[in-house]
Parts: sequence; C-alpha cells; structure tokens
Amino acid sequence: MKLSNDLITNGLVAFDSGLNQQVLVMTAVLCFLGDSPMHAEITNTLNPGVSLNPCRVCSLQISILANKPSETYVMQCVGLNSLGERVESNLRKWNNINDVFITQWKTRNKEKINKINSLIENGKVDKIFNPFLQLKGFDGCNDTRVEVIHVFLLGAIKYMIRDFMIHLKSKDLPQLIAFWESLNKESLDLAELNGKYFVKHFKSLVGKYFKKAIQMIPFMFYQFMDSAKRELWSLPCHLAPYVYQTSILNLYDYLKECSQKIDIFLHHVIK
Repeated sequence: MKLSNDLITNGLVAFDSGLNQQVLVMTAVLCFLGDSPMHAEITNTLNPGVSLNPCRVCSLQISILANKPSETYVMQCVGLNSLGERVESNLRKWNNINDVFITQWKTRNKEKINKINSLIENGKVDKIFNPFLQLKGFDGCNDTRVEVIHVFLLGAIKYMIRDFMIHLKSKDLPQLIAFWESLNKESLDLAELNGKYFVKHFKSLVGKYFKKAIQMIPFMFYQFMDSAKRELWSLPCHLAPYVYQTSILNLYDYLKECSQKIDIFLHHVIK
C-alpha cells in the first residue's frame, strides 16, 4: 500500500518506447470492481447476506435477520418510503468505517482487544487495520462497483429461473427441453447449453449460461406462465439490452431510461 500511495503522490520514472524518452508515470485506483463478498473484505463490512448492516454505501440496517422480509426493510432497501416516494438514503462515510470497527472491538471481545494492544506495543499497527483504508484517493463506500454479472445474471436472473423451474410441473419438462433444442441458437454466439443439461442443473449454472438463457427465455418459458409471470419476465428482458449496452450516444437519456426500467422491475418483484 505504501508503494501504491507513493505512485499516486510522487510517481515514478519510466522509459516510453514510443516517445523514445523518459516520462513520469502517476496513477491512482479509480475503483475496485468485484462482487459483494470481495467488497465486504475490502471495506471492513460484513457479507450482506448474513449482516444486520448489509450495505457498505448507506446505513441500511435491521435489528434481527428475521425482519429482512418485512415491508419496512424492503422499502428502505429500494429507497422508498411507505407512500412509495423516493427518499434520500443516509450514506456512509469512508472515514467513519474505522470508528465503527473500533467500537465493535471494544464492546465485544477482551481477548482480541489484548491482541490488538500487543500489536500496537510491538509497532505492528499496520497489522490491525485493512490496508485499503490507507489508500489515498480511494473511497470504499463509493468506489466499490459491483460487476454486472453478479448484479443482473447471478442476482435477479439466477433466482427468477430457479423459482420458475421449481414450480414447473414435471409433465411440462419434456416440452421445455424440446422447445430449447428446436431454437436456433447460432446467432447468440454464447456458451453451448443444451435443454437436458439446463433442466437437470439449473441450480448450479454459471454466469455465461444465464446470459444465454435470458435471450432464449421469451421464446420458451412464456407458454408455461400465467399473465402475471409473463409481465414480470418481460421486464428483465427489456432491461438486459440496457445492462449490456456497449455504445451510449446520450448518457443522460440512457441513465434516465435505465433507472426507470430498474424501478419498474423492482416494483413488480416486490409486488
């Protein structure tokens, strides 16, 4: 971390073969891209799935895990009040992360407190805290972006497919496999996934298969759904082109439309 900070503030001299001369190189960490468990480790926060304070960005919290399905928690999670109006979240501050960490240690485990005191006495203070807390210009509350694969494919799509397959009747499985195999998948240019494998291993598929599934679902799942499920499934299908957009001509319009589609999708999921 000391080397990274030195590169940010002082830089280093390197030879540029294109310019054929020495240049000063300076760089900084713009963001840390990963999944939620990785970000929890980087930011000194707990894994969201089992935490009473699951968000590293805002002050979302509950008193007991049993309250996670409650209306109050869900509305707070999506940033809405009881009337469905958008409300500002109480954001966390990166410089306060250490304060929370220290307070928890002081009130919980005397043995670990003694170990920390021993490290301080031996001049090993750097062993106590996460070194990322010392990285200059890095804000763990704002600069920890989550990969699309973990938000969209391994988040919403994964669990929607599981829910659909679990409730699908056994007598409909052969027909689903037949629909899957009859679809021309060459234009998708994605990992090969046959119907029998999908039906048998839908609980353990990896991200690349879900990316293929979301493009095929409109042609295969709909005949096994009622109108409410069709409406719900149409939303991620409309959202997917925005998620995987590679060329954005107007960023303002794109963000506005994408946010609207996300809000509509969350509304139907909660409903």
